[in-house]
Amino acid sequence: MTHSLPHLPGEQRSAELTAVAVERLAATMLQNLTAQQDQGLTPYGETHARISAVQIDGDRAVVTDCQDASRSGQAELATGQPRTVGIARNPVSGTLERGADGAWRVARIDYPHGSC
Repeated sequence: MTHSLPHLPGEQRSAELTAVAVERLAATMLQNLTAQQDQGLTPYGETHARISAVQIDGDRAVVTDCQDASRSGQAELATGQPRTVGIARNPVSGTLERGADGAWRVARIDYPHGSC
């Protein structure tokens, strides 16, 4: 997700997300973003990837990451004041699918428990 996504109009949000995520995941992410904003929240900051493995099997790939989310979280929409903050070593697993156009898009994101 680009850092500007929460501030874009709905149509542009959808276009940004469907460029990098399959339709069903993009739709879920858009719904979640709208729900956050309805609650007066917005994402802030940046996460940094530390990819440890990539497994490709045909048109499917799994990327294992130990994401640094310590400079990101949820903030008050009105003030920008942080409400939450992420952790420095967050295990993340992303499943990607290669589309008919040859582009890889995220189909699933998992946050397994444990440490990395």
